[in-house]
Amino acid sequence: MNSVLYPLCAAVAWLALIYKFPALRVRPRDHAVHALAAAFAFLGLSFTISTPVVWAWIDALTGVTNLSTLLSQGFVIAFVAAEQVLLVLWAFPPHRAWPKARRRLTWVGVVLAAMVALFLAADTTEERTTDFVVHYAGQPYYATYLLVYVTAFTAGQLEVSVLCLRYARAVGTPWLRRGLLIAGSGAVLGLFYCAARYADVALTPLGLDPARWEFVARLGAGLGALLNLVGWTLPGWGPALGWIGRLRSYRRLHPLWSALYAASPQIALDPPGSRFTLADSGFRLYRRVIEIRDGRLALHQHMDPAVAEVAARHGAAAGLSGDQLRAAVEAAQLAVALRAKTSGAAPVVTGEVDYPGGEDLAGEIAWLIRVSTAFAGSPVVQATLAEL
Repeated sequence: MNSVLYPLCAAVAWLALIYKFPALRVRPRDHAVHALAAAFAFLGLSFTISTPVVWAWIDALTGVTNLSTLLSQGFVIAFVAAEQVLLVLWAFPPHRAWPKARRRLTWVGVVLAAMVALFLAADTTEERTTDFVVHYAGQPYYATYLLVYVTAFTAGQLEVSVLCLRYARAVGTPWLRRGLLIAGSGAVLGLFYCAARYADVALTPLGLDPARWEFVARLGAGLGALLNLVGWTLPGWGPALGWIGRLRSYRRLHPLWSALYAASPQIALDPPGSRFTLADSGFRLYRRVIEIRDGRLALHQHMDPAVAEVAARHGAAAGLSGDQLRAAVEAAQLAVALRAKTSGAAPVVTGEVDYPGGEDLAGEIAWLIRVSTAFAGSPVVQATLAEL
């Protein structure tokens, strides 16, 4: 698992660091950006060093057997510290944030010093690139080292999860809030790694084999780190997902909008084929919804309730129900109304007609997409047109 999961985590961490380079250049005095970049770098170093081939290479280069475990776990502690500094810089004004950050960095220094001393005292002379912790968990000095490391990591992960949740409740930016919740979830998942390491220390002296639960440690560390990376980078690339979703919705509404526009060109604010940009995607989608509604309103005199009964019968025969049936009936009514208006048929409705739709904009978009999809290819629409 180390040979696959850890290189994957390392690659994602380095990509995240590269992703932050423009922000570092544009905002060179923003300490929060520096803290986030440092977190990515520390995580990338930890997982890179933990990769078995790199582990062996470092040991051979330095001549210090298993030095990689100290370096890797030291960078993990530095990563958690960088996360904590980032969160306190976000959550508190500078005059309160910096004392909190300095206290955390001081404790990290103490923890790292203790780890170095205990590691040097431990008898870990046999190189173990894939099962170091499992092999040495019963060695007294290394067990103490592991307790110091895991306790510091646990405390850091708990604080990161709490601060992420607290800050997520306060921010108004949706993608930042989602990112914080995902990063906090990654910190919680990392606690499974901590639990497995505590089990190594507590259960190995009792004769239990720590290899039995080692996969929990590796999955907790790897998947937790991946969630952290996704969460911390989501505010940057997440909005692109929103744009993709808006563009997709815009295009899925095109079949219905195009037919309504052909019958009533005055509904369009902009001519068909006008340039669609990232900046105006939300407005253009909103306009498309309004124009479809205007186009339907222009057909209301031809929306014969009798058509709905025919379409509902065909829909039930096709096994449709719920919103699918309602959308197919609406699409069939529109198709028949468009044919009647185009042919110059006399109006059949003089009063109000049913006006189905969503309760808000998101619901309206979802509803109209169902109608547009049915309008473009539902057998119910074709059967209704054929019968009438």
